[in-house]
Amino acid sequence: MEMEQPVKTNESHPLEPAIITLFNNACESTLENMYFNTHRRQIASLFVARDYLAIFGNPSLLQAYVAAYSPSRSLCYYSLFSSSETLKTSLQSANFIYSVGSGSGGELVGITAALSRTTRTTTTTPTFHSQDIADYTTALAPIHTTLKTTFPSVNLTYESSVFDILSTLQEHVSLKTECVAKADVITCFFILNELLANSKKEFVAFVKVLVMGMKQGALLVVGDSAGSFSEVAVGTSSSKPSPQQQQQRQPTYMVYHLLDAIKAFEIVEQADSQWYRYPQGLHYPVKLNNMRHFLRIYRKL
Repeated sequence: MEMEQPVKTNESHPLEPAIITLFNNACESTLENMYFNTHRRQIASLFVARDYLAIFGNPSLLQAYVAAYSPSRSLCYYSLFSSSETLKTSLQSANFIYSVGSGSGGELVGITAALSRTTRTTTTTPTFHSQDIADYTTALAPIHTTLKTTFPSVNLTYESSVFDILSTLQEHVSLKTECVAKADVITCFFILNELLANSKKEFVAFVKVLVMGMKQGALLVVGDSAGSFSEVAVGTSSSKPSPQQQQQRQPTYMVYHLLDAIKAFEIVEQADSQWYRYPQGLHYPVKLNNMRHFLRIYRKL
Protein backbone atom coordinates (compact mmCIF):
# COMPACT_ATOMS: atom_id res chain seq x y z
CA MET A 1 0.00 0.00 0.00
CA GLU A 2 1.30 3.43 -0.90
CA MET A 3 2.36 5.64 1.98
CA GLU A 4 0.52 8.90 2.53
CA GLN A 5 2.33 11.83 0.96
CA PRO A 6 2.35 15.49 1.97
CA VAL A 7 1.60 18.02 -0.75
CA LYS A 8 4.27 20.63 -1.32
CA THR A 9 3.15 24.25 -1.35
CA ASN A 10 4.51 27.22 -3.26
CA GLU A 11 5.89 29.22 -0.36
CA SER A 12 7.92 31.75 -2.35
CA HIS A 13 4.84 33.67 -3.42
CA PRO A 14 2.01 32.68 -1.09
CA LEU A 15 -1.37 33.44 -2.61
CA GLU A 16 -3.51 31.66 -0.03
CA PRO A 17 -4.35 34.90 1.84
CA ALA A 18 -5.46 36.50 -1.43
CA ILE A 19 -7.69 33.51 -2.21
CA ILE A 20 -9.39 33.70 1.19
CA THR A 21 -9.80 37.46 0.93
CA LEU A 22 -11.43 36.91 -2.44
CA PHE A 23 -14.05 34.61 -0.90
CA ASN A 24 -14.54 36.88 2.10
CA ASN A 25 -15.39 39.74 -0.24
CA ALA A 26 -17.32 37.84 -2.90
CA CYS A 27 -19.43 35.82 -0.45
CA GLU A 28 -19.96 38.53 2.16
CA SER A 29 -23.74 38.77 1.71
CA THR A 30 -24.13 34.98 1.83
CA LEU A 31 -21.95 34.61 4.92
CA GLU A 32 -24.00 37.26 6.71
CA ASN A 33 -27.36 35.80 5.67
CA MET A 34 -29.43 34.71 8.67
CA TYR A 35 -30.15 31.34 7.03
CA PHE A 36 -26.54 30.56 6.11
CA ASN A 37 -25.81 28.20 9.01
CA THR A 38 -29.16 26.47 8.53
CA HIS A 39 -28.30 25.86 4.88
CA ARG A 40 -24.84 24.60 5.85
CA ARG A 41 -26.33 22.03 8.23
CA GLN A 42 -28.82 20.95 5.58
CA ILE A 43 -26.03 20.49 3.04
CA ALA A 44 -23.93 18.51 5.51
CA SER A 45 -26.78 16.12 6.32
CA LEU A 46 -27.48 15.59 2.62
CA PHE A 47 -23.82 14.80 2.03
CA VAL A 48 -23.92 12.14 4.73
CA ALA A 49 -27.00 10.66 3.03
CA ARG A 50 -25.21 10.94 -0.35
CA ASP A 51 -28.25 12.74 -1.69
CA TYR A 52 -26.23 14.99 -3.98
CA LEU A 53 -29.08 15.95 -6.27
CA ALA A 54 -31.00 17.34 -3.30
CA ILE A 55 -28.11 19.76 -2.80
CA PHE A 56 -27.28 20.71 -6.35
CA GLY A 57 -30.88 20.73 -7.50
CA ASN A 58 -31.86 23.30 -4.87
CA PRO A 59 -30.93 26.85 -5.95
CA SER A 60 -31.34 28.17 -2.41
CA LEU A 61 -28.45 25.97 -1.25
CA LEU A 62 -25.96 26.78 -4.01
CA GLN A 63 -24.76 30.12 -2.66
CA ALA A 64 -24.26 28.60 0.79
CA TYR A 65 -22.41 25.68 -0.82
CA VAL A 66 -20.03 28.02 -2.64
CA ALA A 67 -19.33 30.09 0.47
CA ALA A 68 -18.82 27.06 2.72
CA TYR A 69 -16.94 24.57 0.53
CA SER A 70 -15.21 26.38 -2.33
CA PRO A 71 -12.57 28.27 -0.28
CA SER A 72 -10.93 25.09 1.09
CA ARG A 73 -11.06 23.42 -2.29
CA SER A 74 -9.64 26.45 -4.06
CA LEU A 75 -6.68 26.39 -1.68
CA CYS A 76 -6.13 22.71 -2.40
CA TYR A 77 -6.37 23.11 -6.18
CA TYR A 78 -4.03 26.11 -6.14
CA SER A 79 -1.52 24.07 -4.16
CA LEU A 80 -1.82 21.18 -6.59
CA PHE A 81 -1.41 23.26 -9.75
CA SER A 82 1.45 25.28 -8.28
CA SER A 83 3.40 22.32 -6.85
CA SER A 84 3.00 19.54 -9.43
CA GLU A 85 5.70 19.89 -12.08
CA THR A 86 3.40 18.22 -14.60
CA LEU A 87 0.56 20.66 -13.99
CA LYS A 88 2.78 23.73 -13.73
CA THR A 89 4.20 22.86 -17.15
CA SER A 90 0.74 22.24 -18.57
CA LEU A 91 -0.48 25.71 -17.55
CA GLN A 92 2.33 27.32 -19.53
CA SER A 93 0.77 26.28 -22.83
CA ALA A 94 -2.73 24.90 -22.19
CA ASN A 95 -5.29 26.58 -24.44
CA PHE A 96 -8.40 24.78 -23.18
CA ILE A 97 -9.09 23.46 -19.68
CA TYR A 98 -12.24 21.36 -19.28
CA SER A 99 -13.30 21.07 -15.66
CA VAL A 100 -16.02 18.52 -14.94
CA GLY A 101 -18.33 19.14 -11.98
CA SER A 102 -16.68 22.48 -11.23
CA GLY A 103 -19.62 24.88 -11.16
CA SER A 104 -19.04 25.96 -7.56
CA GLY A 105 -15.87 27.81 -8.50
CA GLY A 106 -13.17 25.97 -6.57
CA GLU A 107 -11.28 24.89 -9.68
CA LEU A 108 -11.72 28.26 -11.36
CA VAL A 109 -10.26 30.22 -8.43
CA GLY A 110 -7.47 27.74 -7.70
CA ILE A 111 -6.33 27.46 -11.32
CA THR A 112 -6.62 31.22 -11.89
CA ALA A 113 -4.37 31.77 -8.86
CA ALA A 114 -1.87 29.26 -10.25
CA LEU A 115 -1.97 30.98 -13.66
CA SER A 116 -1.06 34.27 -11.99
CA ARG A 117 2.28 32.66 -11.11
CA THR A 118 2.73 31.02 -14.52
CA THR A 119 4.87 32.30 -17.38
CA ARG A 120 2.90 31.47 -20.50
CA THR A 121 4.86 30.14 -23.49
CA THR A 122 2.12 31.09 -25.95
CA THR A 123 0.33 34.34 -26.68
CA THR A 124 -3.09 32.70 -26.95
CA THR A 125 -5.65 33.34 -24.21
CA PRO A 126 -6.54 30.10 -22.39
CA THR A 127 -10.16 29.08 -21.98
CA PHE A 128 -11.56 27.56 -18.80
CA HIS A 129 -14.78 25.59 -19.38
CA SER A 130 -16.75 24.72 -16.26
CA GLN A 131 -19.29 21.89 -16.55
CA ASP A 132 -21.81 21.12 -13.82
CA ILE A 133 -25.26 19.66 -13.28
CA ALA A 134 -26.24 22.76 -11.28
CA ASP A 135 -26.51 26.33 -12.52
CA TYR A 136 -24.19 28.44 -10.36
CA THR A 137 -24.49 31.58 -12.48
CA THR A 138 -25.96 33.72 -9.69
CA ALA A 139 -23.73 32.30 -6.98
CA LEU A 140 -20.54 32.84 -9.00
CA ALA A 141 -21.28 36.34 -10.33
CA PRO A 142 -19.48 38.14 -7.45
CA ILE A 143 -16.59 35.67 -7.63
CA HIS A 144 -16.02 36.44 -11.32
CA THR A 145 -15.94 40.14 -10.49
CA THR A 146 -13.57 39.70 -7.57
CA LEU A 147 -11.28 37.39 -9.55
CA LYS A 148 -10.52 40.17 -12.02
CA THR A 149 -9.41 42.55 -9.28
CA THR A 150 -7.52 39.91 -7.29
CA PHE A 151 -5.58 38.47 -10.25
CA PRO A 152 -5.58 41.25 -12.86
CA SER A 153 -2.58 39.79 -14.69
CA VAL A 154 -4.51 36.65 -15.68
CA ASN A 155 -6.16 36.78 -19.09
CA LEU A 156 -8.63 33.89 -19.07
CA THR A 157 -11.76 33.22 -21.09
CA TYR A 158 -14.54 31.61 -19.06
CA GLU A 159 -17.20 29.28 -20.44
CA SER A 160 -19.77 27.13 -18.69
CA SER A 161 -22.31 24.44 -19.47
CA VAL A 162 -25.09 23.09 -17.29
CA PHE A 163 -26.12 19.45 -17.77
CA ASP A 164 -25.64 16.00 -16.28
CA ILE A 165 -22.24 14.78 -17.50
CA LEU A 166 -23.71 11.25 -17.68
CA SER A 167 -26.58 12.41 -19.90
CA THR A 168 -27.08 10.42 -23.09
CA LEU A 169 -29.06 13.17 -24.85
CA GLN A 170 -27.37 13.84 -28.17
CA GLU A 171 -26.84 17.55 -27.51
CA HIS A 172 -25.06 16.74 -24.25
CA VAL A 173 -23.00 13.93 -25.76
CA SER A 174 -21.96 16.27 -28.58
CA LEU A 175 -20.98 19.05 -26.20
CA LYS A 176 -18.86 16.93 -23.88
CA THR A 177 -17.27 15.14 -26.84
CA GLU A 178 -16.33 18.50 -28.36
CA CYS A 179 -14.87 19.81 -25.10
CA VAL A 180 -12.93 16.61 -24.43
CA ALA A 181 -11.47 16.63 -27.94
CA LYS A 182 -9.99 20.13 -27.67
CA ALA A 183 -8.96 20.02 -24.01
CA ASP A 184 -5.30 20.13 -23.04
CA VAL A 185 -6.20 19.54 -19.39
CA ILE A 186 -9.33 17.84 -18.04
CA THR A 187 -10.03 17.96 -14.31
CA CYS A 188 -12.40 15.68 -12.41
CA PHE A 189 -12.23 16.59 -8.73
CA PHE A 190 -14.59 15.02 -6.20
CA ILE A 191 -16.98 13.87 -8.93
CA LEU A 192 -16.00 10.52 -10.50
CA ASN A 193 -16.73 8.38 -7.42
CA GLU A 194 -20.16 9.97 -7.26
CA LEU A 195 -20.76 9.30 -10.97
CA LEU A 196 -19.63 5.69 -10.66
CA ALA A 197 -21.90 5.16 -7.65
CA ASN A 198 -24.89 6.68 -9.45
CA SER A 199 -24.66 4.67 -12.65
CA LYS A 200 -21.88 2.27 -13.56
CA LYS A 201 -23.14 1.87 -17.12
CA GLU A 202 -23.24 5.60 -17.82
CA PHE A 203 -19.95 6.13 -15.99
CA VAL A 204 -18.28 3.63 -18.32
CA ALA A 205 -19.83 5.47 -21.28
CA PHE A 206 -18.33 8.75 -20.05
CA VAL A 207 -14.90 7.17 -19.57
CA LYS A 208 -15.18 5.88 -23.14
CA VAL A 209 -15.73 9.47 -24.31
CA LEU A 210 -12.49 10.40 -22.52
CA VAL A 211 -10.52 7.47 -23.91
CA MET A 212 -11.76 7.86 -27.47
CA GLY A 213 -11.86 11.65 -27.54
CA MET A 214 -8.83 13.00 -25.67
CA LYS A 215 -6.02 14.11 -27.92
CA GLN A 216 -2.56 12.65 -27.55
CA GLY A 217 -0.62 14.27 -24.74
CA ALA A 218 -3.68 15.75 -23.02
CA LEU A 219 -3.85 15.39 -19.23
CA LEU A 220 -6.67 13.95 -17.12
CA VAL A 221 -6.41 15.06 -13.48
CA VAL A 222 -8.50 13.08 -10.99
CA GLY A 223 -8.80 13.67 -7.26
CA ASP A 224 -11.31 12.56 -4.65
CA SER A 225 -11.60 11.63 -1.00
CA ALA A 226 -9.06 8.99 -0.01
CA GLY A 227 -11.20 7.29 2.64
CA SER A 228 -13.84 4.57 2.57
CA PHE A 229 -16.49 7.18 1.73
CA SER A 230 -15.19 7.02 -1.84
CA GLU A 231 -15.32 3.23 -2.15
CA VAL A 232 -17.88 1.90 -4.59
CA ALA A 233 -19.27 -1.61 -4.49
CA VAL A 234 -18.87 -3.57 -7.70
CA GLY A 235 -21.81 -5.65 -8.83
CA THR A 236 -24.44 -3.39 -7.25
CA SER A 237 -26.45 -0.57 -8.76
CA SER A 238 -25.98 1.80 -5.84
CA SER A 239 -23.32 3.10 -3.51
CA LYS A 240 -25.58 1.99 -0.65
CA PRO A 241 -25.84 -1.81 -0.92
CA SER A 242 -28.78 -3.68 0.57
CA PRO A 243 -28.38 -5.64 3.82
CA GLN A 244 -28.22 -8.85 1.77
CA GLN A 245 -25.44 -7.40 -0.39
CA GLN A 246 -23.57 -6.23 2.70
CA GLN A 247 -23.67 -9.77 4.09
CA GLN A 248 -22.21 -11.04 0.81
CA ARG A 249 -19.24 -8.67 1.29
CA GLN A 250 -19.29 -7.24 -2.20
CA PRO A 251 -15.80 -6.11 -3.26
CA THR A 252 -15.30 -2.36 -3.31
CA TYR A 253 -13.04 -0.27 -5.50
CA MET A 254 -11.75 3.25 -5.72
CA VAL A 255 -12.37 4.85 -9.09
CA TYR A 256 -8.65 5.03 -9.81
CA HIS A 257 -8.46 1.23 -9.73
CA LEU A 258 -10.55 1.27 -12.89
CA LEU A 259 -8.78 4.19 -14.56
CA ASP A 260 -5.31 2.80 -13.81
CA ALA A 261 -6.12 -0.26 -15.91
CA ILE A 262 -6.85 1.75 -19.08
CA LYS A 263 -3.99 1.18 -21.51
CA ALA A 264 -4.62 4.47 -23.32
CA PHE A 265 -3.66 6.35 -20.14
CA GLU A 266 -0.12 6.75 -18.85
CA ILE A 267 0.06 7.44 -15.12
CA VAL A 268 2.27 10.51 -14.78
CA GLU A 269 1.77 11.29 -11.09
CA GLN A 270 -0.07 9.33 -8.44
CA ALA A 271 -0.81 9.18 -4.74
CA ASP A 272 -3.36 6.88 -3.14
CA SER A 273 -3.54 9.20 -0.14
CA GLN A 274 -2.11 12.65 0.44
CA TRP A 275 -2.95 15.63 2.60
CA TYR A 276 -3.41 19.24 1.70
CA ARG A 277 -3.06 21.29 4.89
CA TYR A 278 -3.90 24.96 4.62
CA PRO A 279 -1.34 27.39 6.09
CA GLN A 280 -1.87 28.97 9.47
CA GLY A 281 -2.98 32.55 9.74
CA LEU A 282 -5.89 32.45 7.28
CA HIS A 283 -9.10 34.00 8.57
CA TYR A 284 -12.50 32.98 7.19
CA PRO A 285 -15.92 32.84 8.90
CA VAL A 286 -16.29 29.14 8.07
CA LYS A 287 -13.74 26.65 9.34
CA LEU A 288 -11.31 25.79 6.56
CA ASN A 289 -10.70 22.09 6.03
CA ASN A 290 -7.52 20.16 5.47
CA MET A 291 -8.15 17.67 2.69
CA ARG A 292 -7.05 14.05 2.44
CA HIS A 293 -7.44 12.87 -1.10
CA PHE A 294 -6.06 10.57 -3.75
CA LEU A 295 -4.50 11.95 -6.91
CA ARG A 296 -3.99 10.63 -10.40
CA ILE A 297 -2.59 12.56 -13.36
CA TYR A 298 -2.97 10.61 -16.58
CA ARG A 299 -1.53 11.47 -19.99
CA LYS A 300 -3.38 10.26 -23.07
CA LEU A 301 -1.08 8.09 -25.19
